[in-house]
Amino acid sequence: LLHGGAALAARHFQSATNMTDRAAALSVLALRHRGSPETVKALADFEAKYATDPLVMDKWFQIQASVPGPQTIHA
Repeated sequence: LLHGGAALAARHFQSATNMTDRAAALSVLALRHRGSPETVKALADFEAKYATDPLVMDKWFQIQASVPGPQTIHA
């Protein structure tokens, strides 16, 4: 993994000007930096920003469900 990759992806997430770029950065964070503070914050920020848009929230769930591991879906 790229040293500082989580911070780089988090900066991309924060500076994204559209949902597609924001979701792409969130995917990198979730898949490559699972559990990092940057990932936890980005997931919460994405949810807060798009909570009223069901289609975008489907994307949020899909990103999290795509992360391999026993705690992928942790309710």
